[in-house]
Amino acid sequence: MSNIDTKKAQAIHMLRPEPMEYLQFILPEETAYNSIRQLGQVGMTHFIDLNPRVNPNKREFYKDISRCSDMRRILRFFKSQLDIHNRVPNKAVPEEGYRFTELEETFITMEKTMKDLLLSQTQMNHHKCELLEMKHVLTIGESFLSSAMTDARHGMEMIEKNPAAARAMGVDASQIRGLSFLAGIISQSKIEVFHRMLFVALRGNFVFEYRPVPEPVLDPVTNLPEEKWVFFVFFTGDHARNRIMRICTSYGASLYPYPTTKDEHIQTIADIDNRLETLVTVQARSDEQMEKELDIIQRNVTQWNIFVSRETGIYHSLNMFVVDSEAHCYVGEGWVPKRRMNDVNEALEVATRVSRSAVPAISHVLSSLRTPPSLIETNKFTLAQQKIVSSYGVPSYGEINPGLATLFTFPFLFALMFGDFGHGILFTIISLGLCAFSGLLEKMAQTSDIGRYFHLGRFFLVNMGVMATYVGLLYNEVFSLSVNFFKSGYKVDSVTGSVTRTHTYAFGVDPIWRQCDNYLIFTNSMKMKMSVIVGVLHMILGIFFSLLNFIHRKQWADVWCNFLPKILLLLSLFGYMDFMIIYKWMDPKGNKPMLISTMINMFLGAFQPIPDDTRLYQGQEVVQGILFIVAIVCIVWMMIPKAVIDIVEIQRKKKGAKGFKKTMIRSDSLHASTTEMIDIRPDELTSNVERSDSDSSSYSPYHQRQRKHLEMQPVSMDVVEEPEEEKEVSEVLVHTLIDTIEFVLGAISNTASYLRLWALSLAHGELGEVFYQYLMILIPKLVPVFGSVIGIAAWIGVTFGLIVMMEGLSAFLHCLRLHWVEFQNKFYQAEGYAFAPLSFKSIDYSAELFLPTEYELER
Repeated sequence: MSNIDTKKAQAIHMLRPEPMEYLQFILPEETAYNSIRQLGQVGMTHFIDLNPRVNPNKREFYKDISRCSDMRRILRFFKSQLDIHNRVPNKAVPEEGYRFTELEETFITMEKTMKDLLLSQTQMNHHKCELLEMKHVLTIGESFLSSAMTDARHGMEMIEKNPAAARAMGVDASQIRGLSFLAGIISQSKIEVFHRMLFVALRGNFVFEYRPVPEPVLDPVTNLPEEKWVFFVFFTGDHARNRIMRICTSYGASLYPYPTTKDEHIQTIADIDNRLETLVTVQARSDEQMEKELDIIQRNVTQWNIFVSRETGIYHSLNMFVVDSEAHCYVGEGWVPKRRMNDVNEALEVATRVSRSAVPAISHVLSSLRTPPSLIETNKFTLAQQKIVSSYGVPSYGEINPGLATLFTFPFLFALMFGDFGHGILFTIISLGLCAFSGLLEKMAQTSDIGRYFHLGRFFLVNMGVMATYVGLLYNEVFSLSVNFFKSGYKVDSVTGSVTRTHTYAFGVDPIWRQCDNYLIFTNSMKMKMSVIVGVLHMILGIFFSLLNFIHRKQWADVWCNFLPKILLLLSLFGYMDFMIIYKWMDPKGNKPMLISTMINMFLGAFQPIPDDTRLYQGQEVVQGILFIVAIVCIVWMMIPKAVIDIVEIQRKKKGAKGFKKTMIRSDSLHASTTEMIDIRPDELTSNVERSDSDSSSYSPYHQRQRKHLEMQPVSMDVVEEPEEEKEVSEVLVHTLIDTIEFVLGAISNTASYLRLWALSLAHGELGEVFYQYLMILIPKLVPVFGSVIGIAAWIGVTFGLIVMMEGLSAFLHCLRLHWVEFQNKFYQAEGYAFAPLSFKSIDYSAELFLPTEYELER
């Protein structure tokens, strides 16, 4: 297929979801795994769960999925270690011949090795920190205690020489001989509180000395550098010792033994140095081993994650199949786009050859009452606007997708509110910058929602910026000022001040209007009427999309009783108002009646004469009278005929209800030789089956075997037995009445809602003009020296931050509302569900970014 045909097909598939076929897969046991694997490579099979009532832990492949979950947990552990060591996983390489069991054993072995290494490193770091702290205590204590011990010895000698004087002073030599001390280290932030607590606990019967450590010390618990202080507490008695030790434990202070002699002190420091050297050597070897393990993980973790994620998807899909133990096969069902049927069949053939099975994997088309999923093909240019539509709801199968129209209407409505040539160019430049740095945005998208949004909508933003630039040129607004791009169509006499028209301005609004006193009145009138015209055309497009939906579903009653009255009602009211707007523009010399007054008189005074000074054209009374009658007829038309048709249909269904559903199974592609191999005859699959819950003998032999094996879970193999809702006559009447009232009132309110196009455009222009007047003109006058620099800098900041960014966001949100409420409610039901195939492409993308897969989210 050529590129042109491909683009045409993609545009058609964007207009409405792709046609689907419901397939039944019969996979022999030996080919089941390879068949699902090949279908995952194609990525176009949406499997249906045929075991909805079976608990996950009782399904066939529950153990395999549990093993995959354990492997994913180990991979997340590997990835966390790479992040800790600031390593980036290598990109995925072509898949190697991994074996699930061998890889699982490798993961378990590597996880144990990594955890052992981490535990060993943690213990060594803790021990190293303790040794360093102890060394600081001994080093600082050596200088401090040497002088203190000397003073103590002199004091004892004096007391022993003159004991009477010592007793007179209240000093007991026996207490001094029993003086003890504890040495330790504590965080700087806790030293004062620690001191006060000791004072309270010991009632002041202690001596507390502390010195700062000259450099930050690694904490043994947190392994972070911290400012610490060495302290010494002098006391007497075992009771005081116990209290001090409990307080040290409470405040995280570390106590260390202090040698009693100088020789022991020197020997202890030497032992600490030797132990530190040994620790450094052992840590180097441990780090080297850790680096080797991390090198292996860095090279392979991405590909491992892809492999395990694929295995999870395969076994998750196989769990949706029903096991036929007699035929030794797995039977499953799923949706496949019609245009990819050949690819699916080729995938099954490849799986049969790879498995070297004598029994091929087969598929055939079934007729099903299930609602097909909705598949909308997108690319990087159309993905953003489709995401906007899907945020409202997924298109129903066969329904018109608003995404294709939104691709054009969204930027245009945004431009009507944001239209400014200068601001539009800035918006476009920023958007082009996002496209140029898409690689950086893609990396940001892995960790940031904002980065993901900008990466997703970068091309859509370019489209919006270009359209805003175009509409700004149409408005002739450049940073909220007018520029004479082309020669003005008016000539002003400098003496008399008279204005003479010479020609028509080439494009957009003539800049001469900016100099007129009625400039604001003129632009308000122009933008307001333009917003009404655009809004009515937008709603008419939505109503015509509803016509396409009715024709596609062959709902001819809705064509005549829903589309026709709605389009005629909208045209007779607001289509006529648009006609009067255009007529007044084209006839500048005629009367200029107020549009609101004319519309009110159209209803209050139909067919009554219109005064000449308010008449717009000849025959206006007759035209407005006819349109008034058409509007009334359309309201009645929407209420009565459709309700009558629905009531008649309900009565017909009640009379013809038989309590069973008829299903036709087609198996044109099922070969007789294949069915004989798996013990299924063609006549077992091509019979017309009239089913009822009470008569199991009416099932075909194949389905009887399936029912026998699944007595605990009677699920139809090809259809969903969904009870049809019976509507009452009163419900039909109420629904029709509400729908009519909602459309009539909605037509008025929705048209008024489009006036936000005018309001935001007016606010945008006036805000820009005010900032220009104050920042670029007033500030330079008030501040003569640096006023121009300050004004220009402030104006640039306000233009980027407030007008381009904030006003752009405001216009985006208002435009989003116009599409979701005013446009899509005319035709868009959004009651579908997304096509979710087993796709290795999608799985690989999530696995490369280490994002949770859809199967993990379900769990």
